[in-house]
Amino acid sequence: MHITFAGTGCGAVHNPARAGSGIHLSHGDSSLLLDCGPGVLEQLLHAGIEHTDVQAVIFSHLHMDHAIGIAELLAWRAFQRRDMPDVYGPLGTTEYLAVAIDYAHANSSPRLTAHHAEMDELQLVITRPDDEQAIGPWQVTTREVPHVDYLECLARRFDADGRSLVYSGDTRPAPEIMVPLADGVDVLIHEAFSWTAIDAFVEGRPEGMQEAIRNAFKASHSDVHSAAQIAQQAGVSQLVLTHLLPQEQDAALVAEASTQFAGEILVAQDQLRIDL
Repeated sequence: MHITFAGTGCGAVHNPARAGSGIHLSHGDSSLLLDCGPGVLEQLLHAGIEHTDVQAVIFSHLHMDHAIGIAELLAWRAFQRRDMPDVYGPLGTTEYLAVAIDYAHANSSPRLTAHHAEMDELQLVITRPDDEQAIGPWQVTTREVPHVDYLECLARRFDADGRSLVYSGDTRPAPEIMVPLADGVDVLIHEAFSWTAIDAFVEGRPEGMQEAIRNAFKASHSDVHSAAQIAQQAGVSQLVLTHLLPQEQDAALVAEASTQFAGEILVAQDQLRIDL
């Protein structure tokens, strides 16, 4: 199993040094992309991974920093006359994908009528919060996590040949969901922020905006302390922190997480590869 981070920021507007969310997962001949935010295709290329090898895109949720890159991916696949990837996603993915396909049609040659038809007929699976299904060699377990009330947001566990990982997507701390989902996995990939970075992020903004940003992060994202507690309670081997603000400092994140989690801690970087 190989895990390659193709995007580790919390959105290009907030963190232009990192691509939006995207994680490439490979095992044998299987090639999956977990989320496809802005800049992810470029980071895949830098990591030596061809987007044409991706067999399926699996969305955690449909915020722009996790999903907008699908339009670019479909457009390039049509332009290069390549098969379309399968797409798995939460409620709303049908409508989101329809817009992405319209974009891809508009940005590929009208002569590619056969591949336009393939775009319209690509396989889309709407995954439900308690689904368990096989995707290639992976057994995939899906659970709904609390992020925002207007989107369905999904965390997933991937098991294959005795190896396993969990990807939280975006969620506020939810140990009641994440601990059983991540029980004993090799790698827990969990979003995280530090309050030190939030303070630096809001500095200089109007006071009302500062308060709104702090409240939004508290209500919809996970602080590093909570993410590390979940990792410890679940008994995972390795915790990887992602979805990062530009003000985060790697050493400080690791130090804070290590107060709660005794295992290995990594701060994700674009193009980071983990081999299991």
